[in-house]
Amino acid sequence: MERQGHIAGYTIVRAGEDTGDVVSALVLVYRQDRMRGGDVLAALKRIPEVVICEILSGDFDITVRLEAASLERVRVIWEDIAKMPGVRDTVTSLTLSSVVNRPQGGRSSTAPGGAAPLPRPCPAARAGPRSWRHR
Repeated sequence: MERQGHIAGYTIVRAGEDTGDVVSALVLVYRQDRMRGGDVLAALKRIPEVVICEILSGDFDITVRLEAASLERVRVIWEDIAKMPGVRDTVTSLTLSSVVNRPQGGRSSTAPGGAAPLPRPCPAARAGPRSWRHR
C-alpha cells in the first residue's frame, strides 16, 4: 500500500493519563537577549513534550508547541521554561480544538467523500479556557 501511494506516512500517538488524549499548548517565549539565547534553545530541545520550536520575528522570540499527557505536565513544563536563565517572559495558551491539522507535504486530511472533519475538542477544553502569563 505504501508503494501504491495509499499510505503516505506513519505517526506515533501517545496516550494521555485517563482519556488517551493529549493536552496541547502553545508557549510564546521572550528571551532577555535574542542574539545570545542559545542556552534556552538547547534546553527546549531536551524536553520530550516539545514537538515544535521555532524562532520568531516580532515581540516574542520563540514559539513552542507542547503535547503532554496531562494538564499538570503542561503546567510543570511551563514553570520550567519560565525559570530558565535567559527567559524574560512567557505566555501560554492551551489548545481547545484542532481546526486544521495538515500532514507535512501539504496534503489535507479530509473525511471520506472529501468533507472536512469536524474540529476535535481537546481534553483541556473540558476544564475551560486557561492562559498563563509569567513575568
